[in-house]
Amino acid sequence: MNKIGIARTHAHVLVFGPRAYGGIGCNDLRIEQGLDAVQNLMRQLRTPGYGKQLATIFLRTYQNASGMSLPLLQYPTIRAPHLEGHYYVHIRRFLAKNRANLEIECIPKATYERQGDEYIMDVVCSPSTAKEMEIEHLQYYTDAEIRQIYYCKSYLQVQRISDLCTADGVFVLPSVVKGERSIRQCASKLEEIKQERPSGNSWTIWRKFLSTICTNDNENTIYNTKEVNRERIKHSIGTKITKYWSGVPYIGTIISSISKYYKVQYEDGDEEELNHGEVNKYMKKNRGEGRTTEEIGQRMRLRIKLGDWNKTANESDRLWPFYFSRTNDTLYRSYREKWHQQGKFYYDCHSRNSKNKYEYKSTENIDCLPADAVPTDVMDTEEGWRVSGHLPMMTWEKKPVQNGTFMEYLLSQEEHISQYYEQIEFFMVPMKIYELFKSTKRVLIATDGGAIPLKGSLGFVFADEQGEILLTCFGQPSGNDSLSFRSEICAFLAAIRLVTLLTQYYDEKLPCEEPVRSKIQVYTDSASMIKKLKAYDKYPTAKLGMVLDSEWDVLSALHKALKWFKTYPKISWVKSHQDDKVYDKIEMPLNAYLNSEADELATIGLKRLQEKPIVPMDPDTVIQFHIKGRTITRDFKKTVREIVQLPPLRKFYCERFGWSDNMFDSIDWDIFRPVYKKHLASKGIQWLHKHCMKKLPTGERVHKRDHFHDKRCASCWHSVEDDDHLVQCEKRKSQRKQIIKQTNILRNTVDPVLCDILKEGLMTYFMGDCITTAMLRIRGQEGMERYSLLIDEQIVIGWDNLLRGKFTKQWKIQQKAYATRRRLKNPVMYARKQRKKQRDEEKNKEKEKDKKKKKNKTEAFHSFFQSIIPIIQEMWTDRCIDRNTPVLGGRIVAEYDSLTKKVTQLYTMREMVLPEDEIKIFDESLEEKLEDTNQQLKKWILRWRPVIDHSMKRVKELAKENSKPIWQHFTANKPAKTKVSRRITKKKQTKKMSDNPLTNVYKRMQKKRSSSRVTVTAKLRYKKTPQITKMYKKLGKSRSTSRDNSVLIVEEQSIPDRFGDAPE
Repeated sequence: MNKIGIARTHAHVLVFGPRAYGGIGCNDLRIEQGLDAVQNLMRQLRTPGYGKQLATIFLRTYQNASGMSLPLLQYPTIRAPHLEGHYYVHIRRFLAKNRANLEIECIPKATYERQGDEYIMDVVCSPSTAKEMEIEHLQYYTDAEIRQIYYCKSYLQVQRISDLCTADGVFVLPSVVKGERSIRQCASKLEEIKQERPSGNSWTIWRKFLSTICTNDNENTIYNTKEVNRERIKHSIGTKITKYWSGVPYIGTIISSISKYYKVQYEDGDEEELNHGEVNKYMKKNRGEGRTTEEIGQRMRLRIKLGDWNKTANESDRLWPFYFSRTNDTLYRSYREKWHQQGKFYYDCHSRNSKNKYEYKSTENIDCLPADAVPTDVMDTEEGWRVSGHLPMMTWEKKPVQNGTFMEYLLSQEEHISQYYEQIEFFMVPMKIYELFKSTKRVLIATDGGAIPLKGSLGFVFADEQGEILLTCFGQPSGNDSLSFRSEICAFLAAIRLVTLLTQYYDEKLPCEEPVRSKIQVYTDSASMIKKLKAYDKYPTAKLGMVLDSEWDVLSALHKALKWFKTYPKISWVKSHQDDKVYDKIEMPLNAYLNSEADELATIGLKRLQEKPIVPMDPDTVIQFHIKGRTITRDFKKTVREIVQLPPLRKFYCERFGWSDNMFDSIDWDIFRPVYKKHLASKGIQWLHKHCMKKLPTGERVHKRDHFHDKRCASCWHSVEDDDHLVQCEKRKSQRKQIIKQTNILRNTVDPVLCDILKEGLMTYFMGDCITTAMLRIRGQEGMERYSLLIDEQIVIGWDNLLRGKFTKQWKIQQKAYATRRRLKNPVMYARKQRKKQRDEEKNKEKEKDKKKKKNKTEAFHSFFQSIIPIIQEMWTDRCIDRNTPVLGGRIVAEYDSLTKKVTQLYTMREMVLPEDEIKIFDESLEEKLEDTNQQLKKWILRWRPVIDHSMKRVKELAKENSKPIWQHFTANKPAKTKVSRRITKKKQTKKMSDNPLTNVYKRMQKKRSSSRVTVTAKLRYKKTPQITKMYKKLGKSRSTSRDNSVLIVEEQSIPDRFGDAPE
């Protein structure tokens, strides 16, 4: 930032803002990181090979493991705290932050096994979206609870609510509630992730989730597995039991209890009294019913029962233990070596016996089930399996295949194909056109595309060799701000696909297998498209390096569509708009005539069709990037940067200049953009950016952060120098006259009334008068009603901002209306002037043939803004010269006044410092010191101010050394205690220094003590050892005490100090 002349504290909105709207245009690395990650993924998926396979496998596995129904990258705002990993989580966070998404073709759509089904993680993460559940009973979970539920779900290898339930869709399996894998539970046919069994706390939260989707009736209570506790508990009314008569189970319900007996009513209406032990016995049978497990606990009942099956058993990705086919009257038992691990599986067939049960012994094995086979629950009996509840397959009404017309066949295609054919008009029966394709005659096709801001259109015509038109069509290419390049490609693609579809339709209807034999000639006025198509065939792998090019989706589709023809169509370029000079079929060449017809169709499409910013997904495109409701198909990084960075810049503009969002949109940025970018590229970014943003360092603005800076104008000594005073200063009349002169030059091409409004507004602003009052005089003139909106909008935008390139769009609109009125008023005169203008331009072209550089055509207001920028920059240069010249009242004088005050204040402290310091510091008189320059005064203050402060502090400390404290006059040794504390405080130990010969000499210094005086430590020369003392005692002798008194070894060391502790 410093290298380009911008402060590092400059607003980030302006630093990263797009240059097209006045920003600096630096790249935000956080956005660049996300864009590179998305671009890398797009390159991988669009390039065939091993990298694409890996990315596809990972995306599908990631989607399946997440347990979510919606694609994760297409819906990044959906709450999913359980997702793991870094790369795709970062992409998802980047997309969510910027309201973008990735539409990927390889991710399969969500499938629901049966009616009323929901994905478990959808219900957990976003309960409000669960349409098939009772939302009022669902709960909100924290991120940690969601992760624990996800771990439990992954361990059980379930995805949907139907995976938890029995085949009848009424109950949740007991093993699911207990958190155990069971072979009564359906398994996955896919390769699931490996998840260790979660802890007990996780299963508590899992059961909490199950209780929200199930009822809490007494009959659905989960019983404790401890039989000891069960014997002591009295059974409540409504408890279920199961009792067998002749091998047939009957379910009974306790309806009343009398002392130790319970009255039980069975499902056939019979009643019986049982004691407590018998009820426990039959309850255990009820809890352990089934052929494979002895599960304890009753099943939980769902609040809303699941409906019929949506998918056949062979299409489903779940493997159920039993299937039943009503057509074959056969029970099928699934078999896999490891039930909850991926592997081969087959089905055992079990037929019905004489007792209306299904034999345990299988008759045969099959690999594929019948179409009507559905999952079912079974019950064990002595004679065989008894089929219990199951639901049928959902029958979908198939639409009868109608032998419709070609237009019905065309409109029934996918949206990415049918979108181009908004209106087709046949001048010949489609069957005749088909016969023409099969013949050896030539077929002429002319295509053209048109575009205006945010909308495009296409048109094409078919004709025979004689130029007789066979059909015409116009449509619309979808995309964000489609340019003519995309429209031309889509027109070509629509024409080629129409030939393909027409041929395929009648080939199936007749039928016919002969290829298209006619020679197809295509005329287009897009040389860039022809060049791009040739680049695809430059070498075999050329198209692999173009996957990130602009408009790749339609270019690759066009290249693939052309390969369908046995004889490659011939493509020729034709000059566009040849009908501007003559519009006659006989006089014009055939290719120019057909091109003009296609151009007319594209123009009709622009007028009739609406904006379509989202591109329908083409499977061959593989991946598409959408942001804020628009599909980005060209200049990926540049476009996304502008879309992301523009909203904060818009907000900055509105807050700084007091605009509304509508007023920001009413500014014609096409006038501002080219001048701003050209100046930044050639002359640097510093001055023009600050000028356009009203951030030039004027006297008033600099004075706010540096009060020594004079805020007056250095040219005219006005009290305040602000942005308006820069052009209103009385010393800059010549530059203002130059700006007014530029408005007079506009009169040659611009509406005179617009020139009057522009001149009046600028002169009023230069004078500092009220612009609203000045415009009232113009509004009162005749015929000024049509310009009222222009005047109002420009007043709100600001006439000062007009000098910064902010013109309202009404300037161009009114100028275009003026040219139309002028043409209609006198067509002959207007045509004569236009011809003369064209002749002059041709002469100028001949003169400029030898010149290398050619000037681009510029619009009138664009050239006006371009011409006044150097004038305003000259004003600023003059101002800087006046400001930096050291004259009276300038910055140097103001700074000198401030420095003299500081030096004078320091000289008043001369007698308060140490004597030796006074000699060094104040070696000159005040008068002599004030004669120094500003730079010398600054250095003196920076050098001696801290020394003066330290010296004054030492004077105070030395003054205290020779005087007693007041408490010593009344007490002997220490001051009297004013507060009694009974707390025993431990004495603080001195800090241990490192053991080296230099630092172990000194003790830790006291606080606020000069470092020049060092207290030495005592060092013992001799040391008594207890072993020698014990030895002397045993001998009965006493050890010599001559060396008990330790001798201190004092090492003297002087430390140089600039200022002594006491005056010498």
